[in-house]
Amino acid sequence: MVSPAISTIATGFVGIAGITGDSAGNIYVTDTANTVSKVTPAGIVTVLAGSAGQSGGFDGPGTSARFNAPAGIAIDSNGNLYVADAGNSAIREIAPDGTVSTLAGFAGLSGSVDGNGNSARFNHPMGISVDKNGNVFVADSGNATIREVTPSGSVSTIAGAAGNTGEVDGTGIAARFTRPTNLSIDGAGNLYAFEPSVGTVRKITTSGTVSTLESGLFTTSDVFNQTTSVPPVGMTVDNAGNVYIASGISESALTPGNDFVSVGISEYLADGAFVGIYGITMRLQDGPLPFGGGGITSIWTDQNGNVIVGSTGLYRLTDSIVPVITTQPQPQSSSTGGVVTLTVNSWPGSSFQWTLNGTAIAGATSNTLVLGNIGSDQAGSYQVTITNANGSATSNAVTVSVSTDAHLINLSSHAFVPAGGSMTAGFVVSGSGQSFATGQGQKSVLIRGVGPTLSQFGITDALAAPQLTLFNGLSAAIDSNATWGGTTELTNAFARVYAFPLPPTSKDTALLETLNPGSYTAQVSAPSAGGGTVLAEIYDADQTPSGVYLINISTLGQVDASGHTLVAGLVITGTASETVLIRGIGPALSQYGVATPLTAPALTLFDSKGNTLAANTGWGGSAALATAFARVHAFALPATSADTAIEMTLAPGTYTAQVSGLAGATGNHALVEIYEVK
Repeated sequence: MVSPAISTIATGFVGIAGITGDSAGNIYVTDTANTVSKVTPAGIVTVLAGSAGQSGGFDGPGTSARFNAPAGIAIDSNGNLYVADAGNSAIREIAPDGTVSTLAGFAGLSGSVDGNGNSARFNHPMGISVDKNGNVFVADSGNATIREVTPSGSVSTIAGAAGNTGEVDGTGIAARFTRPTNLSIDGAGNLYAFEPSVGTVRKITTSGTVSTLESGLFTTSDVFNQTTSVPPVGMTVDNAGNVYIASGISESALTPGNDFVSVGISEYLADGAFVGIYGITMRLQDGPLPFGGGGITSIWTDQNGNVIVGSTGLYRLTDSIVPVITTQPQPQSSSTGGVVTLTVNSWPGSSFQWTLNGTAIAGATSNTLVLGNIGSDQAGSYQVTITNANGSATSNAVTVSVSTDAHLINLSSHAFVPAGGSMTAGFVVSGSGQSFATGQGQKSVLIRGVGPTLSQFGITDALAAPQLTLFNGLSAAIDSNATWGGTTELTNAFARVYAFPLPPTSKDTALLETLNPGSYTAQVSAPSAGGGTVLAEIYDADQTPSGVYLINISTLGQVDASGHTLVAGLVITGTASETVLIRGIGPALSQYGVATPLTAPALTLFDSKGNTLAANTGWGGSAALATAFARVHAFALPATSADTAIEMTLAPGTYTAQVSGLAGATGNHALVEIYEVK
């Protein structure tokens, strides 16, 4: 049990029945004196509606309106208050200017009738909540049902059946309740109904499914480890779905003349796990008793997760301990494209920050971290640090392993090559068990420089006579071709890798090579007599798996204002997904001697149907991308450069990356790169 610090916000109430608040820090309460009051952050109390000691059901401005035993209270995003006016069996609305109206039901007439506005009937409604769309939800206690009131006042029953009580889980009207008195809503729109007479908390999802979250809430252990029957008196839920139960006063007589009282608030996590009690225990002789002497009558958590309780006053509870991790995250493994969920449970309520390999993950600030469509780049060591006002705690480091059988099997690029110019396509062969350009084994690679045959595909400026040359990592030419010649060996290779056929007498070019692991460059050049559009293709041509793979292609080509773009295609094979890094480089080329680099590239990734999957017009110095660059041995980019990059996990299939120039861009050379991220 944690003994919290208790700070008084305001006093002078008869008995606070309901609490809510706005984003400015104002708190609104219903009082059994038949009033609704506003409490500012400075503790100034103003009666908004109703008159102390006066009951009735009149609508009207401010204090001229009347209530009869107002209970739950809620507020919407526009500042409208909603009150479950239990004694009148009506739902009342208070506008920001203080005007009171009846949203649904008719003051003084009880029943259970769905309908619109005043034609609907309630029976002693107690709990009330409102969602982000302005729909009001009511715990209709006397009818043992959960009701919904739309902003227009239309009332329907969403769970339970009027006059049929019990503790039955189910969907909609098949479920049963026993006098629900409190109703709260979490950040996801799930409702939580509290039934103190039977000691249960029920959860109602947005689809209307009712389940029992907690039960048996009568029995707790006090600070003396004595099991006592402590009546629960209230419940609230925070945005994360953590449930807080307020208990009444229990008395323990340890020795004659030494009577102790305990008042507690139990906290349960969203998954139902009990995590602790905020409690106050003291001797009767040492009075005065906490919370004005009468115990807690209502409870609420504000937008910051602070617990606020009401009695004859309004109080804020502040714990004095650092977070305690009750459930550690567990190691996980997945294939690429899968979903991994890491969860930590801690107490008391705190803030969270997850890290991957020691680096904070942007937006990972809840107790659960969901890694959807997980990629190879997300494998590593995960931890979470939990923090509150008193300190922090860090979880154990857990490993997330990500595996894949996917590989790049075809890499291609096409661009315009001016007369006397060239397009260069670099690629890397990685050996078995190695991560970059090393290892054992050899790979059969088909390389093509296609020009004339492109005219069959609607290319009007196809390069008439391409020249294909293959260089190794030392820039030494190892083979070349000026026309493929229609050979049987190449024809069979085209068919084996599903490359489109080439006319036997065409001046397209092709090479079939057996290559050791390393870096290579295929250069397609144009004669001085004229330029044109050319397609460079690189295929994995192994007839059986060799454990040696193509892991990177990069093409330097011309991009200009006349509409010439640089296009790179890739094909992924396997049963799992593949994480790839794609870059469109312009400005950074100047440091490598390119005289006219494209100053403002735009990078777009398409699927095989032409749908845009991602786009980038500046990589922005992203820490995650910088890590990916280093991982695949790509050269670094200045953090403020206009160069572009995309990292994605893609399912097996065919994709296209396009580099074009933004409006106003100058220069005419760009580099497109595709890397396999392992």
